[in-house]
Amino acid sequence: MVTESISSQHILVYIPFEEALAGSGVPEVSVAPWPPAVWTMAAQQVIVLLALASLGVASKPDCKELVKPLVLDSHSPIYGKWVLHVASWDDPGLKDDILSVNSSWLDVSASSESGVITIYWADRLNENKCLQGIANATISGMTSHTTYNINGHTSYHDGKYYETCSNCLLSEDTTLLPDGKSKGRYFFLFTRTGALEGSELETFKNQAECLKFPSEYHFTSKGQPPFRRVSSIQCDHHKHYSHFVISSSFRSLS
Repeated sequence: MVTESISSQHILVYIPFEEALAGSGVPEVSVAPWPPAVWTMAAQQVIVLLALASLGVASKPDCKELVKPLVLDSHSPIYGKWVLHVASWDDPGLKDDILSVNSSWLDVSASSESGVITIYWADRLNENKCLQGIANATISGMTSHTTYNINGHTSYHDGKYYETCSNCLLSEDTTLLPDGKSKGRYFFLFTRTGALEGSELETFKNQAECLKFPSEYHFTSKGQPPFRRVSSIQCDHHKHYSHFVISSSFRSLS
């Protein structure tokens, strides 16, 4: 037995378990050790559980790192020609519009007016119909505000842009009703060529998840060279599509 003075009024006493058991009148119990095979199995189960736990944590995207807004200024990598590769949407009412798009292009350039960019855009729809036009977007920090006039219909869009892969353009588009309320959002990934690596697509899907988009995607035609600007006579306007513009401020056209 070992004693240790704690204070002038308290004494802490350590009594070995064997001594305490011997003086208690409790019969000794003989416990057989686990066989090595049992220890091995238990250790393997612990390793599996730890692996599953770490996998669950790893499957959740790091949204703070994935979703970083772009500041829209003269140094932003938004200018030039872009080809739409994939899009997502968050409202079922927007699905039919986006699925009607076979391919889409945009050409973004700086305007002579401060805080304004010019967008030439064109969409090739199903049944080989096409829609094209030009619009100006006003820039406010990390947001663009664009008004499209298509076939006599006015469409309002607010856009946000995020850091993405090299030679890519990532935009979140909020389509607005005339009263300013949101009709829903699109999420677009453009590239310079229309092509995209598998790892870059997975990153896009994780970014969409971070922004609360469902796991539904529309892929446009790949590998098609941008078509040249054509006159409105050559472009058949699609009546239903006049209510939809495929990017808050961007479209690609060459």
